[in-house]
Amino acid sequence: MPSHGVNIRLSLIPRNLSAGGLMTDELVSHQQRAQKLYADGNYQAALDEYTVLRKLRASADGKESLSYLSNLHSSIYCLNHLQQWDEAFELARELSTTRDRILGKEDSASIDAKRWWIWMCTKTGDLARASDLEIEIADVLYSTGDTKGAERAVATAVFYQGRSRDSSADQAASAVTQAAATTTNAAKIRSVIKKAAPQVFMAGVVATFEGIVGGIFD
Repeated sequence: MPSHGVNIRLSLIPRNLSAGGLMTDELVSHQQRAQKLYADGNYQAALDEYTVLRKLRASADGKESLSYLSNLHSSIYCLNHLQQWDEAFELARELSTTRDRILGKEDSASIDAKRWWIWMCTKTGDLARASDLEIEIADVLYSTGDTKGAERAVATAVFYQGRSRDSSADQAASAVTQAAATTTNAAKIRSVIKKAAPQVFMAGVVATFEGIVGGIFD
């Protein structure tokens, strides 16, 4: 599940966030069944319940409601356990873009959703997109004062870009620099790219890479 310098804390049972919509008996019944099935590790059956809930929430509260987005996020949890990456990718993209739009990119829930989208990118082989999304996160983290987190995101972006192209450190750094050109913190991102690119390419596997990224900036 997503890591890359940011700890995403998952509750054992996905929470239902109230959006002020009417909780009918049908919704309550589906929600309770979904939570119990998830807690029992029956992820396919839980997913089926959350899929029904998403349809009901979309109709009753709209696709930008907290209740719908909560059930959407819970569906992603289930799909992650089931390793159904293609479907999870689409739901994670919806969650991320919607949260960016209604909460703003700096909101912690928006960053969390983007991390899930990145995770699904790595599982579906879309590493170039994962790299671009890491740069978006880095830009936000610089703007909110989280320099350490931003630096790790930039290094991760270089790593993903290199893996996506099977290219040299210089080629990956150039591609990430270009992607970051229009960001608010482009100068800071460029400086980290120059520092990080040679070192992240020492990694052979993601676990090793995460240690190297930590070593660069710790």
